[in-house]
Amino acid sequence: MPVKKPYKLKFLVQNIKLVDILVALVLVFLFGLLFLTKSRTTEQIYLELTNLDPNSYINPIPPEYWQIQQFNLGDAVYIDGNQFGSVVDKEISSAYADRQYVFLTIKASVLYSKALAAYQINNKTLRIGETVSLNINHTKFDGKITDVYTDPANRSFSSQTFSGEITIRYKNLEPEHAVAIQDFVQKNSKNEIIAEVIHSQIEPAKVITNNYFGDIFEKRHPRLKDITLTVRLPKITCAENDCYFNRLQPLKVGYPIWFSSQSAGIGLPLQIHTSGIPDTATIIDVKINWP
Repeated sequence: MPVKKPYKLKFLVQNIKLVDILVALVLVFLFGLLFLTKSRTTEQIYLELTNLDPNSYINPIPPEYWQIQQFNLGDAVYIDGNQFGSVVDKEISSAYADRQYVFLTIKASVLYSKALAAYQINNKTLRIGETVSLNINHTKFDGKITDVYTDPANRSFSSQTFSGEITIRYKNLEPEHAVAIQDFVQKNSKNEIIAEVIHSQIEPAKVITNNYFGDIFEKRHPRLKDITLTVRLPKITCAENDCYFNRLQPLKVGYPIWFSSQSAGIGLPLQIHTSGIPDTATIIDVKINWP
């Protein structure tokens, strides 16, 4: 025996019309729009970005100098054809050859979503580590966000800087190269010192060889040199438990690192090349001056 629908429910179903459904949908939409409007506010923020390759974790490859020379303070910044900010700071540090690290600070007007606890532009969430495609001075800039903050005097932990020292070792250098880099100083585009040698030790390079009987032993190279340097780093950027030189070169024992300086020794730039690739030093010790 079929079960009959209750009379009241049957009455409601029979009397619901299309216009009632449309009115209900409109009301839901309006309430949702009201909630969205109330939960999103317009705020002024600062975005710090770099256009280093975000897929290269160790010693990320910086762009060539001509790709960043056209960016200037005051340049308008566009996203999807709409202006949303301007460049308020620019820092450049030489990497090697014709490549340079670049960091831009953009003052921008964006939406803050209370529901997501995040800043947004064109529905793009602006979080540290995310990438955003911008247009600056008629040039495409695919930037990796390195920091987001509202007050330059009260920035997030990810941008706190500390001083420290690292000990590094270059191996198998020509003698003139070892002498040239034993007291280098590296500065950025603001003429700030970002790396400075405070101690150096040059010794004959050690090579592993074997004799006629297959015995393996170590001996000194007759010409090449190894050099161990203690380098003072006034500005080390730390994010949680990870610290970086030049903001993106990891400071970990065993990791490679490179520097660039025109003040090295007798004028030779600190850009030692082997087949067009700069030789990197190996980090053998890291000391951070924690507060």
